[in-house]
Amino acid sequence: MCNSKAFGQSYAIVDTMTLLISYVFVS
Repeated sequence: MCNSKAFGQSYAIVDTMTLLISYVFVS
């Protein structure tokens, strides 16, 4: 449970990167 916060942060970074990549593909 201690690592849930760090995992959430890294997942948020991955989610942001995926959003940027998808945005580039859509454009």
